[in-house]
Amino acid sequence: ELFDMNHVQQIPILRQIVYLGYGSMVFRFCAQKDTCPDNLLKPLHDLLSVATAHVNEEDIVLGLKAIGNAGQLASIKNIMKLLPGFGTAAASIPLKIQADVIMALRNIAKKDPGK
Repeated sequence: ELFDMNHVQQIPILRQIVYLGYGSMVFRFCAQKDTCPDNLLKPLHDLLSVATAHVNEEDIVLGLKAIGNAGQLASIKNIMKLLPGFGTAAASIPLKIQADVIMALRNIAKKDPGK
């Protein structure tokens, strides 16, 4: 898989490009569908989960931006865990990252404003 390639993991800018580009590709692929297949969102959700567990702020931000690029309703649970009042992880996360959490919800809100 592209995310596990050695040079993608070693070069930070390449890693960012891969994750952000993948999120955008998921958005375009799923744009005409009501729901997006879970296997497409899994790498993004895994990145965010691992980064949150290790409190790796850089990866949390990268995961949030990639999930924001994907803009899929299925990602709301993963994002909401990082907001105060919705999850315990929010207590250890800086305010700037909490703002990034809200920004990640933007594309989801555009796709399904009723939720």
